[in-house]
Amino acid sequence: YTLFNVIIMLNALIAIMGDTYDRVKDMSSRARNYEKCSLILEYEQGVTVSELRGSERSAFRPWIFVISASGLKGQRQENDWEGKIKKITKLIKSYRSENVELVNSMKDKLGSQIKRENKNLESQLSGMRTDLTQLSSAVSKITEKLDNIQKLQQEQQTQTLIQKQEENKSDKV
Repeated sequence: YTLFNVIIMLNALIAIMGDTYDRVKDMSSRARNYEKCSLILEYEQGVTVSELRGSERSAFRPWIFVISASGLKGQRQENDWEGKIKKITKLIKSYRSENVELVNSMKDKLGSQIKRENKNLESQLSGMRTDLTQLSSAVSKITEKLDNIQKLQQEQQTQTLIQKQEENKSDKV
């Protein structure tokens, strides 16, 4: 159990460090531009107008630096760094919503199929019940006929026995 926790914690640490590395790598271009702007501002504040107009004018070439924001403050662009964990979470949520829709549609389809099958089974069952009642009535008729046949056989046997006894009596007399 403890080893399992250590492995989980190491995996979490690796994921966090990977996230941090990706974020720093993505922010490096912004940091570089920020530092350039800071140097330009510091340079402009340190150079006086007289130095610009002086004899060392050739050293200060007329450059125009334009700095513009790529996005408004507080708004994130779509290509901003989100981090691996956030991306994975978004993917899971999107897959979850897709799966919920898929499961609901399959549930509806299966529900309608089950209802159709239930109707088919109920109709088959009612047919089987009518067949069973017909069979049971036929069986009861057959048993009645068999009972009648047995009675007739018994009567015939008793009549033949009576006839034999009478013949035996007549032979004795």
